[in-house]
Amino acid sequence: MPLPIRSLGPYRYADAGSPEAPAVVFLHGMLGDVGNFEESASTVAAAGFRALIPLLPVYGLPLGQTSVSGLAEHFAGFFEALRLRDAVLVGNSLGGHVALLFAQRHPDVVRALVLAGSSGLYEVSIGVSTPKRFDREFVRDRTAFTFHDPRHATDALVDEMLSIIGDRERLLRLVKMARSARSTTMEGVLPSITAPTLLVWGRDDRITPPFVAEEFARLLPHAQIAWINACAHAPMIEQPEAFHTYLLDFLMLVAARQASAA
Repeated sequence: MPLPIRSLGPYRYADAGSPEAPAVVFLHGMLGDVGNFEESASTVAAAGFRALIPLLPVYGLPLGQTSVSGLAEHFAGFFEALRLRDAVLVGNSLGGHVALLFAQRHPDVVRALVLAGSSGLYEVSIGVSTPKRFDREFVRDRTAFTFHDPRHATDALVDEMLSIIGDRERLLRLVKMARSARSTTMEGVLPSITAPTLLVWGRDDRITPPFVAEEFARLLPHAQIAWINACAHAPMIEQPEAFHTYLLDFLMLVAARQASAA
């Protein structure tokens, strides 16, 4: 069942679990939405955590603020509005990039990070970084590129992509955000991000290939990699059982360390 969407000022988000429980915040990718992490949020909430999924305004920021940095600023406002502290951030693709930038700017309120196919170092373009005409088969092919199993490129997903690129204002923001993601490199600041980090990576990821995970692990001081076979850029969608096993094990470890340090 889809999680209800709540509103607080300019922020829209899904919220599951007790408000008093440790917070886990899920950040979706550039072409994603709240639905990408609904199963993950329900799984985490059932394990005793509070799960939040903000809707990142990839197409909703003023054009001059449409960037990874602009999304990180929006997320900082969301974080403050909900009075969150010591949260674990879980980000896929662009969402991982936003999580990293937020953790670099606000290290005192990030307990740990979980990154899946994160941008911020290197990514292969899926062909939406320049305005052009798209036909349905091209869009289906580019959507399937996200997955190991092309059956995940459903008609509904293709229709959603076509609706985005068919809207001039949304397409302009998509192009600008894609360019920002490529130019906003985190390489120089990753060594300063000391939060424990789990990198959950598909071995068949063609957008942020496995060597990207290895480079993140090399540059982040406290990172480990969990590989998932037969999986590409969106493990929470393509291999949710494996993704949730790694995620819950890591959350329990982080909670245990926090309790022992108290």
